[in-house]
Amino acid sequence: MAGSAGEDVEIKRTLGLGTATMLLINTCLGTGIFVSPVGVLEQVGSVGATLIIWALCGLFTIALALCYAELGTAIPVAGGDYAYITRCLGPFPGFLCLWITIMLLGPCAAGMMAQIGSTYFITIFNLEFNSLLILILASIITMMCAMLNMYSVVWAARVGTWFSAAKIMAMAIIIIAGLVKIAEGNTGNFTADNVWEGSNYSPGAILFSLVPGVVTYGGWECINGMAEEMKNPKRDIPIVAVAGVLTVTSIYVLVNVAYFSVLSPEEFLKSSVVAQSFSEYALPGFGWIVPVFVVISAVGTLFSLFLYFPRSTFAGGRNGQLPVIFSYIHMTYLTPVPAIMFMVIHPSVHCHVKL
Repeated sequence: MAGSAGEDVEIKRTLGLGTATMLLINTCLGTGIFVSPVGVLEQVGSVGATLIIWALCGLFTIALALCYAELGTAIPVAGGDYAYITRCLGPFPGFLCLWITIMLLGPCAAGMMAQIGSTYFITIFNLEFNSLLILILASIITMMCAMLNMYSVVWAARVGTWFSAAKIMAMAIIIIAGLVKIAEGNTGNFTADNVWEGSNYSPGAILFSLVPGVVTYGGWECINGMAEEMKNPKRDIPIVAVAGVLTVTSIYVLVNVAYFSVLSPEEFLKSSVVAQSFSEYALPGFGWIVPVFVVISAVGTLFSLFLYFPRSTFAGGRNGQLPVIFSYIHMTYLTPVPAIMFMVIHPSVHCHVKL
């Protein structure tokens, strides 16, 4: 079924500039934007300061992504963090990074996205909350993502691009609805008297406001882990880093503008899911639309996780720090099937779903 990487069968370079950019956007545009804005506003206190923090988080993420792109262009191999730490610090620190990545970060992130996606899926149909149903749905979603990633990198990238386009469309609906409200005169939160009211500029407040913002931008490093499958990684990685994160930054700032077009800071802080409160005011009669957006975001991110994290497992098997079977790729599909299967069967995925 499979051949060892480095012999006759090799991973092919199939990812172009546009596809890689859409995959990065797909990974970054997660479910956090529906919740995290509350954490930012809680700290800095005003509409204007909140918007500035979201923009600063984006600029900070671009700086991080460019630094990371420098590593990606210098060491254009699969594995991301693991590959760089192994090359720069040695095999033992690299192994520690690998162990944390494949045993904790990847499986837990996948389990969380599967759980969020399945939970919001049942709310679309107003079904009663049932942990067994969520587990079944999460398992089905996880297996579908894994199977497509095992079948073809080209098709996996294509579907990832579709998810990215769907996420952008979902965010565009929120943004347009907000701009319509502003055009109708809902500008109270943006007047000179109100936009800075309640601002907290203390170092502690600014620091803690950056945390939920930066976390929401998470996923920008995904393309580096797939550098070995990019057609021209040395040229494309820096472009993808800037274009992808800049797009996400613009979307996040505009989505927050849309939220504040109908929600006062007090209403904002009382909401557990800001997007749901926004839709009740801006999109009456479309209560199902936010759960649909969350499902799209969660499943799209889960799909990208199966593109990114198994490459670390693959690199670990190739370097002899994991069983060599994980360095095998399918002779026909040219994908790291054992590495992807390891992420599917990892107990952390299923334990997280059961929570």
